Amino acid sequence: MGQQQLLLLVLGIVIVGLMVAIAINAFSEKQIHSDFDAITAEAIKIAGDVISWKFTPSSLGGGSNATNLTGLTFDAMGYQSSGPSQTRANTSTYMRSINQLDSARPYIIVRPQNNRDLRVQLFMYGPNQNCFRLSRAVRTEGGWEEGNMDSDLDQAPPGCSGW
Repeated sequence: MGQQQLLLLVLGIVIVGLMVAIAINAFSEKQIHSDFDAITAEAIKIAGDVISWKFTPSSLGGGSNATNLTGLTFDAMGYQSSGPSQTRANTSTYMRSINQLDSARPYIIVRPQNNRDLRVQLFMYGPNQNCFRLSRAVRTEGGWEEGNMDSDLDQAPPGCSGW
């Protein structure tokens, strides 16, 4: 009877250990998805601010007279920028930057401060949400691995002719 109880105890410990390992792995995966959702929401919020800036009259500090988004800065949109170029706005939560492929294709990069191995890029081809292309990436040993990426990031969606 003692050997049977010992065997059941060892078997119970192995099963509990496996369940804990599976739970830790599931939590880690869920944390990555949660971080992606948060930084995606932040990128979309900034894109909304870009659109709002574009349609605000220049007399009120907006860019309605601008023919493109070259020179757009976080200061112009009301964010506190960091760095001399004013194209970065880092906080304790996010690292954010506005970049330009060319005058018609600005894009936003957002990374969480607590995990710099995640990145969301939001390409904006025009002043509405149908003109956005989203790219999510995870840094691996071999570089950035794209995941959940819209196809043809370098092509404007149909009906999006620019700013």
